[in-house]
Amino acid sequence: MNRTGIILMLILTTALIVDTITANIYDLISEELASSWGLVFFISNSAIILGTGLLLLLGFIKQKSENLRTTNSAFNKLYKLVKVAQFLIIIVFLIMVIQIITTSQYSVTWLIIIVVVSSIPFYITMSLLTYRFFLWYRSNIRNVIVLLYGLATGCLLVGQAILDVGVNSVLLDAPVVIESATAGSQVEFPSSNSSYSMTDISSLFLDLATVVLIIDFILLWIASAVLLYGYSQRLERSRIYWMTIFLPLGIFLFGLFPTLLGIPTADFIFFERDIVLFRVLTTLATIAGGLLFGVSFIALSRRMQQIRQKMVPDYLKIAGYGIALLPIAIVAGIVFIPYPPVGSATCATLALASYLFYIGIYSSAISISEDAELRRSIRRTAENELKLLDSIGTAQMNVQLQDKVTRLVKEYADKMTSKAGVHPYLSQEDAKQYLKEVMEELDKHRGPK
Repeated sequence: MNRTGIILMLILTTALIVDTITANIYDLISEELASSWGLVFFISNSAIILGTGLLLLLGFIKQKSENLRTTNSAFNKLYKLVKVAQFLIIIVFLIMVIQIITTSQYSVTWLIIIVVVSSIPFYITMSLLTYRFFLWYRSNIRNVIVLLYGLATGCLLVGQAILDVGVNSVLLDAPVVIESATAGSQVEFPSSNSSYSMTDISSLFLDLATVVLIIDFILLWIASAVLLYGYSQRLERSRIYWMTIFLPLGIFLFGLFPTLLGIPTADFIFFERDIVLFRVLTTLATIAGGLLFGVSFIALSRRMQQIRQKMVPDYLKIAGYGIALLPIAIVAGIVFIPYPPVGSATCATLALASYLFYIGIYSSAISISEDAELRRSIRRTAENELKLLDSIGTAQMNVQLQDKVTRLVKEYADKMTSKAGVHPYLSQEDAKQYLKEVMEELDKHRGPK
């Protein structure tokens, strides 16, 4: 990954963290944000987020995904979808900013559009990635890390879908227009101890999303801990490793403890003023967890560089940045419906983050599947953290072989039927099963994993 790409990623990550923290403490600083300086902060930080994301998409990511996009039309269509979503989000932001500057208010409809537009590419990419992880797990050796990532991406997909329903429910119940405190009134919250007005349905979906996303966080934490454990053993600092690795998870669960206590009463209390400290701790722990998830892939990329591989390390870094940005984009709260709408730019990054994670993982699998010498080099290292790459690379190779066999059997069947008028005895399923048995037999004799 070149220096320009790294700098852009660092700028984007920093701006996202600032935006996320600001959005989650909005009820404490709403008056400051409603000032002229607050408006300047919102516009400039949102411009950095959206502009940097567009530069990454049209520059570095476009270059790195060129080979895959030219050989895979579906992947090229997905890239175009993410690009269109990014441009559409920028247009919506420009309209919203112009409306804020000229009228000191904005329409909640723009927030709903941003949530929907950014979510569509997310659902597609995460569905494809979840399918790939389970396909790789089934096609090759039963690698637990592959299964963990498959379960995690599936939970993330379901959790975000439930969260979107809850957030959109809050937005639909809000006033049509949100005004500056100096020009009129913002959302009026009737409850004396609550920062916002929320229906029972909104609370129900947000509570359910919290539970699912907690499970997802734990699954990603376990997978990352396994990937990084080998480094702690080589450094002989196992105690420091476990203290560092447990810190984000412990703080994350501690911060959500009051919210979990409120779930049986169907009362989503995460954004109440009384537990703002717990909310801040959860936000910081989620950000730290995302960075930890990203570090696990970046550490893998550095290990791959040691066996003189060039392309795969770049792909792994892209995956690392993608999975690091995903929790940040998800935790950015806009249920306050703030003025100005801080956090909305971070929510809009969901499409880009999921695309980065998908392209990084899938490109790594493709590269490894097509390079026999690289697969042998990975196996010779006999290091646990590289088994993930060995599994997805070999599994992708098996999948490609099955696809070729399926096409050949179909072509053979069509020719036999048209020329001889008879149907071949060997079906596509029989051919796949036979190929699977051959590959399993080869796995037994190919040496240590």
